Amino acid sequence: MSHIDNQDEPLTPSTAEQCHRTISDPVDVQVTNFRVLGLLETKQKTPFFIPKEQTLDLLFFRQIFVRLRDSEGNDKEEDDNIPVATFQRALERLFYVLRDTPFNARTYDTNGNGYVGWSEFCAVFKDRNVSIRLSFLERLYLSLESADLTSTLTQIVSNLVLVTILVSSLCFVLSTVPACRREPVDDPDGPPQPLPIFEKIELACLIGFVVEYALRLLSSWAVRTEVFNKAALLDLTTGLDVIHIPSPLWRLWLFVRAPSNVIDLAAILPGVIALFPQVGLSGGGFVVLRLIRLTRVFKAFTYMKSPAIVIARTIQQSEKELYVLGFN
Repeated sequence: MSHIDNQDEPLTPSTAEQCHRTISDPVDVQVTNFRVLGLLETKQKTPFFIPKEQTLDLLFFRQIFVRLRDSEGNDKEEDDNIPVATFQRALERLFYVLRDTPFNARTYDTNGNGYVGWSEFCAVFKDRNVSIRLSFLERLYLSLESADLTSTLTQIVSNLVLVTILVSSLCFVLSTVPACRREPVDDPDGPPQPLPIFEKIELACLIGFVVEYALRLLSSWAVRTEVFNKAALLDLTTGLDVIHIPSPLWRLWLFVRAPSNVIDLAAILPGVIALFPQVGLSGGGFVVLRLIRLTRVFKAFTYMKSPAIVIARTIQQSEKELYVLGFN
């Protein structure tokens, strides 16, 4: 596997067959097959807006086939087939979740032996062009929420949110510097206040955060999270349990209680409360609310998965050292 991973050029079907013969471990063979399927996928130009349909790739179908084959106890390459009944059950479950039309599995059993091999399984991928059909609200939500940068609009939104978080956090810090504060106009004996420019910038950032959160909140009820999570969709397709499709109200509740969205709401509320002086919140309570605004920095990690993973692993591996530091 080390020789395969260090290749500079993509694997072609001919080289894939050679690599297949040089590997004896079935697990390594399966990993190589998945890698070859991923490399053979055609790369398309990134669209501006998320397309209405997203076709399921061949790699996902291979994962379904392998999961079903292993569940039947056929873990050898020469037993690369599954019963027609298992094939029918799995594809019916998949099409039910995707809201697609059903099909007859026996039409793909070309030799009539009651089993479906990988070549026959691929016929569904070629004939049906199985895809996820997205509504407008789902496309809007994914453009605002997705960190995979699947469209140009998603890239623009993620970069704009990151810049807004950076500007808002820097302005909050700079507003505490004495050089960036002035004597209050209404109360000469009161503490110094930040310059007016900081309030204008914070208001602009707050409007951006509120609009972004509101759009995600209002569209979350229509988003089928079980479809966009490939691992969850694979489990639903190959599982045996009854499929429960969440209701729109339950999807909305899942969005509200998600930890990342709770942080977003906590970062927005202090600014919204500050717009209503009649609330009468001041002193230490208002300072605490202002400090909560800094939690919006955590939102940046949703758009920077790789750095967040590196930081998390670094903290985990330095756990003992951090205990000593905290004790000191």
